[in-house]
Amino acid sequence: MTFLSFDRWPHLGRLHIGRPLLQRWAKAHDATWSIESCDAHQLPYFVECNSDTLDVSVNYPDGEGLGNAIDHLYETLTTCHNIRSLSLQLSQGGCDVSGPSPRSFRWEEGKLFPDLEALTISGYDWDARESSWCNRNSPSGVEAWKSAMDWRKLKHLNIDLPPKSFLEAFHSELNSLDSLSLRPRWTLWGDETSLCDFDNATDEIRQNYTSFITSLPPLQTLSVSGTGHLLDLNLILATHGSSIRSLTLHEFERACATSINDTSWSRPTLDPIQLHQLSTMSPNLESLALDLHRDHGQWPTSTFSLLALNRNLSNLTLHFDFEDPTHIHRTERCAINEAYWDQYCIVPALKEPLLNQESALEIFKTIRKQQLGSKLTQLTVYAGDRGGRSGGGLRMDAHIEHNTPVKFVCGLIDNTKETCEAVAKPDDDFARWEEEHEKLYQRVDEMAGKGIWATDGYGGVGVQDQAVLGNA
Repeated sequence: MTFLSFDRWPHLGRLHIGRPLLQRWAKAHDATWSIESCDAHQLPYFVECNSDTLDVSVNYPDGEGLGNAIDHLYETLTTCHNIRSLSLQLSQGGCDVSGPSPRSFRWEEGKLFPDLEALTISGYDWDARESSWCNRNSPSGVEAWKSAMDWRKLKHLNIDLPPKSFLEAFHSELNSLDSLSLRPRWTLWGDETSLCDFDNATDEIRQNYTSFITSLPPLQTLSVSGTGHLLDLNLILATHGSSIRSLTLHEFERACATSINDTSWSRPTLDPIQLHQLSTMSPNLESLALDLHRDHGQWPTSTFSLLALNRNLSNLTLHFDFEDPTHIHRTERCAINEAYWDQYCIVPALKEPLLNQESALEIFKTIRKQQLGSKLTQLTVYAGDRGGRSGGGLRMDAHIEHNTPVKFVCGLIDNTKETCEAVAKPDDDFARWEEEHEKLYQRVDEMAGKGIWATDGYGGVGVQDQAVLGNA
């Protein structure tokens, strides 16, 4: 019998990677293996600097995230000064959160990061502060990162809504930035969470975001989502209107309805005055993405006319509400006990008029006809959230039938004939959900009556009361 012991080797010693390899080796060699974690004798990381781009997603599985991944990333960033682009996502991937799962770097004095030009980051704890008996005044995550990198070189920043400390630290500091994207904040599990309070304190937070945006040099690209309420567009355009070429203002359809317990809540949209401001204060706007409401059961033709005032607009994305929470019905398929149908098997009706290929084409033609020069060459129209991470878009439960979002992309054939096509394959996370959809249905059918159910929106498989599920 052979016994192996690894002293937290950064590859095999990482439990969620090394365990399967060791198990296969042990089985083949009739051996027994074990892992001993000993920080004092941690082996050095092997770092290669053969790329100027890093894309890292740290998903701590079931409490086994020992910090190796983010420590390895830190070593790479402080070693490879050729790196210019970093994408980092941090989230919890399992139900056991008892193990260490750091969401910030463990900073070492004197070590510096390369001069990043592009940073995409989600789930990072900017306020994290390491404290010990030896160092009670250690800097926060914001302070440490600010001193470790020359932020004046940064050109593109894509970040989930940062805290006040970040906004204050980098107010008027990002002198080279020309692209900013603010997204819904990532929670522990990687869910996207919008600002859904509407009190004075939260309004002040929104004002801080506006102030941060207006402190930046003239931007070419700006995307803002997850704020729950529109920021002050007039102030933003006063700073960036003449330079802006791409603008996105988007909120998830039902982002705040549940958290504030108000099903009548609807995402904010630009009013006619703001739409007119947009066309006059942003003369170079080429790409625009907005949320729109239907107008008393009709398409908002007056809004289309205002959008057509943007003379240089060539790419337009419109998000329409998908579901009408004031009209509900019971689904035909419901894999739970009949006594609980009204609680679990009610879904909203679809918003009318329905978005289909014909209506999408009519919208495209209407805007192009009224736009001077007809420069609009692509229109993308959504009804229903797509691509939102769990908790961000419309909830989809596996034990009921869900309303399927739709998407149409309109363009020109031979630069003259307008046409629209449905996008059959859903985007991003929704595509992955659809791929597992039938499997989830089968699992629910098989496990109904055993106290097991599955849901996409709230963490995969969960335990439900036997009496609720019954025998579907």
